[in-house]
Amino acid sequence: MRYIVYIREWSFRRSHEFKETYSYVTDSQEIRHILNMVGLEHKANDITAMFVLVGDGEYKEIWLTDNSKPYIINCPYYRIVSYYRS
Repeated sequence: MRYIVYIREWSFRRSHEFKETYSYVTDSQEIRHILNMVGLEHKANDITAMFVLVGDGEYKEIWLTDNSKPYIINCPYYRIVSYYRS
């Protein structure tokens, strides 16, 4: 199964902009699992954290960072805009 992933680098938020409805993920196994679901498993060693919004049993939004300090207040997170399996 092949994935096509679109990432818009100009679509980003700082870590302090996420509401409590988003889950903060830093566990490397969980990050790897989510990236595998969207076809970015080859980036698993680069991603240090993510914010995800879950609804109806799927990821509605996924925001990633490769920053070495993902917990700082102004850390940028980039959104995966869309992905699909082909």
